[in-house]
Amino acid sequence: MLSHSIDIADSLVFTDVNACIISANASFYNFTGATAESAEGKHLFDIGFSGWRNSGLRELVEKVLPRYGSFHDFQFDAEIPNLGRRRLSVSAHRVPGNKSGEWVTVMRISGLTADKKIDSKQRKATEHVVDSPDFLASILNSTRSGISNYSPVRDARGSITDFVITFTNAMLPASFGYNPEEVTGKNISEIYPQFFENGTFEKLSGCVSSGFPDLYESEIEFIGSSTWLRTSLVRFNDSVTATTEDITAEKKAKDHQENINKLLAGKNKELEKRIISEFSESFSSYKSGGSFFASLLSDLYARMRMEYMWLGEIVQNDDGKDMIRCLSVIKSGQPGETLTYEVLDNPTANVVKGKFYAVVENLQQEYPEIAFFREEGINGYAGYPLFDSKSNCIGVICILNKNSLYDLSYIQSMLKIAAKRGELELERMRNEKMLEEKNAELERNVKELESFNYIASHDLQEPLRKIQLFYSRIVELDKNSLSPTSLQYFKNIENAAQRMQKLIEALLSYSTASAVKLEYKKTDLNTILDEVRDDLADMIDSRGAVIEAGALPKISVIPYQFRQLLENIVSNGIKFTEKEKTPHIRITAEETSPDEGKGASFWKIDVTDEGIGFEQQYEQRIFQLFQRLHGKAEYAGTGIGLAICRKIIDNHKGFIKVKSEPGHGSTFSIFVPVHLKS
Repeated sequence: MLSHSIDIADSLVFTDVNACIISANASFYNFTGATAESAEGKHLFDIGFSGWRNSGLRELVEKVLPRYGSFHDFQFDAEIPNLGRRRLSVSAHRVPGNKSGEWVTVMRISGLTADKKIDSKQRKATEHVVDSPDFLASILNSTRSGISNYSPVRDARGSITDFVITFTNAMLPASFGYNPEEVTGKNISEIYPQFFENGTFEKLSGCVSSGFPDLYESEIEFIGSSTWLRTSLVRFNDSVTATTEDITAEKKAKDHQENINKLLAGKNKELEKRIISEFSESFSSYKSGGSFFASLLSDLYARMRMEYMWLGEIVQNDDGKDMIRCLSVIKSGQPGETLTYEVLDNPTANVVKGKFYAVVENLQQEYPEIAFFREEGINGYAGYPLFDSKSNCIGVICILNKNSLYDLSYIQSMLKIAAKRGELELERMRNEKMLEEKNAELERNVKELESFNYIASHDLQEPLRKIQLFYSRIVELDKNSLSPTSLQYFKNIENAAQRMQKLIEALLSYSTASAVKLEYKKTDLNTILDEVRDDLADMIDSRGAVIEAGALPKISVIPYQFRQLLENIVSNGIKFTEKEKTPHIRITAEETSPDEGKGASFWKIDVTDEGIGFEQQYEQRIFQLFQRLHGKAEYAGTGIGLAICRKIIDNHKGFIKVKSEPGHGSTFSIFVPVHLKS
């Protein structure tokens, strides 16, 4: 059955998660009789329009939409002012808003005429197109996701007992050892018997019966191998179109992360038990963290009476040099000022090698370059290393004394006991921090993946719906020949599929940008830029673009990611330059210490263009997923490129800024730490 739009233009209304109207177009207000002043901020069903009363639409909006995120082509009859009774079709889906965690519902309402039956000529034309061996083959096989259509098989009572595989691309059959030709036209009970065991059959039946879309995850096994799939179902006439993606890698990554968290949590419990069992009675009252080390040194001072005592952990400064960051200092029995000092050329350099080290007397003669020893009259030094569970030296506990050291074996034993207590607490703190960082990273990744998977699932349906729409139009044409209009429809199908493929690839690139091992290599940015020029050669030649660059440094980066970063920004500079102008890109680099770096040294790489620019207020928005400042008709793109850039620079522990002015171009400033280690 086919439907056609009448004099009710497509109406669009945007609501928040509570179904309160944010805004709508003029068509919506015209046919509902409402106004923007009276409707905005009100609940969708409280604006005074009675046309959808008792239609079931409210139940869809309030119960189905929050659960599934969308519904499509819900039809009902409504009384429209000045038009009489009309059939309406409503589709809605939720998308992320501008603010983090915000969701907006986009609802489209169309007016429909009475259905028209397909005559025998049209039906024969339909069969001719469907039977064509290359019908939609390029479309179906252009995506990495599985796309299939299933028609129900009913018994004498009308109950669904099976499904026929009407069409499919290669993805899903390949998971079961088939190719599309082997499964098309056969029942799922024969090809995919697992569908009756993992709930998929019930999902397909439910979608056909209710008309509601569905999104679910399932596990399949074939020859000892397990695969996880995420499937989106949409009813089309009396069949179901399924879009399936392989999420096995995502599942494994999530399981791996959970195992790491369990390991870290268990490790902390083990450390806590060791601390309790090994601490003497005098240590049992200590608190955790910084106060622990203060109590430890105070107790040590009560037994040893040394002038200076401190416990510190090994850290690295911006130049990559080992430093001791004191966690607690005792001076003559009182808390002293903590400090950070370099390991090189002082007694601590011997301790961090992993062994007890002492200078019993004449410390000033041993280390004449250290003025502090002379000024304070220090003669004796002893230090003991702190180790983690893998026997790596992670810190030191040290003493200084004005008098020479006596009974060195006692001093060594006491420092050893204190070091043992200290290293357990220090590693517990490090593991706790690691656990918090891993959990925070996991939470961010899960939120991003959920957002990505929802959007990808939704956007995959759009080109499919276009395929179905153009196909419906084609079957109305003459059976023996295709008119120029029909050829244009086929062209539209091809364009929609290409757009779908580009969008999928861009989404996959975004989702995998952070799922890499962070291995930084010293890389010549001049070489990277040459590779970018090669990649963009066609674009550069077609626009006559000029790319100027000064001498660029060698810095530690993930080479292929940094290449993608520069390529995205340079290509944007060319793309967003007016067609009548020659694109001009300038790239410079310098070492700096920005305020955001908290005193650390960064390489600043500026990429400046002379393009159309934008208002500075949109500086953050342009780095968000799917955010565009210009329409697709003006400038092609997916709205993902700069979001990928931000994720890449996050992987490099840096940040990115942009300054822009409409009509005067933009400058993207990329900041990467000078000392970056894997």
